[in-house]
Amino acid sequence: MAEIIWFLRQGWKITWKQKLVWLFSAFSLAISLFRLFQIKHESNSSLVLLYLAGTFLSIVLGALNYIGVRYLVYCFTMNSPATFGDAFSAVGKFFGRVLGCSLLGALILSPFFLLILVLPRSISTQSIQQTNIVVLMFIPLSIFSAIVDFTIFEFFEKDAGIRQTLSKSWGLFNSHFGILASLGIILLVVYRMFSAASGILTVLIQSGFDMAALSKLNYLDPSVSFGRDLPFAVVDGVIQMIYTVFSTSVFALAYLKYHAAKKPLLIKRVK
Repeated sequence: MAEIIWFLRQGWKITWKQKLVWLFSAFSLAISLFRLFQIKHESNSSLVLLYLAGTFLSIVLGALNYIGVRYLVYCFTMNSPATFGDAFSAVGKFFGRVLGCSLLGALILSPFFLLILVLPRSISTQSIQQTNIVVLMFIPLSIFSAIVDFTIFEFFEKDAGIRQTLSKSWGLFNSHFGILASLGIILLVVYRMFSAASGILTVLIQSGFDMAALSKLNYLDPSVSFGRDLPFAVVDGVIQMIYTVFSTSVFALAYLKYHAAKKPLLIKRVK
């Protein structure tokens, strides 16, 4: 337990010592705000093109956020801070392999995803309760959160292929299963607690601090209660920014301690 607390404390400390990483982390907030105003698919050809352009932009921003944050945190943890250009080049270099791992993971977990789609609909409950069931069903997957970051860190360190990287990451995770699985669950619970707190705060402010209004809030997934509410989207987006940097920092520290990693591979910028 002492080791888990150490990872969380040190991860929280270095979260606020990093600067450039917040630019890449902010892309998640940009995506959330963009989705609020995204035009739905319609028959008008001009709107279709705009919708496709928006989808492409979301993919680009998502890649910058997902890979860029992890690269910058990894470099910072290794006492080898990277520049904006290094992080941007790393996104381009490792995007294919990260996408390949994501598709492979989705394929492996497809039976679980199918269960998530079918089970809530087979239960005669309200839509909000069905959403809560889906959220709770995702909790077991948080046990394996470390594998995701470890795999990407392996790419940064060794520039290896997908198969070799996944094998190394699984071996490292399996060797320290108890601590890493606990960290994954704790981080998810912390995120859900802060998300619920943001929902409570938004409801109270918008209702003039009417406590009765809280009865309509879905605490497990507040976004269901707010829909396209801009204030909540901003608050929740900021929480996601902090959580991404924090959780990545925690797992970067664990990777460094358990793996004795080498200095990160610095990517040459394309002129």
